[in-house]
Amino acid sequence: MFRTPIRGPIGFKPVPDTAPCKNLTGSAVVVGQLVALDIAGVEAEVANSGEGGLAFVTPESSTSRGSRYGAAVDSGSAASWAPRYGIFGIALEAAADNAEFEVLIAGEVDALVSKGTGNVAEGDPLVAGSSNGELDADTSTGMKILGIAIEALTGPSTAALGRVLFNGWSGFGSSA
Repeated sequence: MFRTPIRGPIGFKPVPDTAPCKNLTGSAVVVGQLVALDIAGVEAEVANSGEGGLAFVTPESSTSRGSRYGAAVDSGSAASWAPRYGIFGIALEAAADNAEFEVLIAGEVDALVSKGTGNVAEGDPLVAGSSNGELDADTSTGMKILGIAIEALTGPSTAALGRVLFNGWSGFGSSA
């Protein structure tokens, strides 16, 4: 029958869900990099914030209403994330260590994608990679599927930017 495009004036187009974060990865973040929110409060700065690890608070003052932002750490920080749970985001802009930047929590995005051998096909499930900062098309049993490739990539054994439908909140189920 007719195929409705995933993007377009008639087809399904998810509304992007973004959030401000602070880079606590220990190094610069690049556009498209996968990060985890420090929900476990692993970083001392987060643990001492009094916000339970999910957000920092900039106090209100006579000139500012204050602000809230998440704490982004390496996606491979074992204490802060697990491949079966956690909240993840994709960096929408580059940021130096300790700088604030915007992340996409859910929506369509260009993200760093890799696969050990072979190609990434449209529709391939993507999980948190074994290397920090990338989505991986090589899935392991029980891992939360964070993204679905919506464009094919030829032989990305090192991470390359690819178009992805991403859900860092709850994912798209888990790999079998």
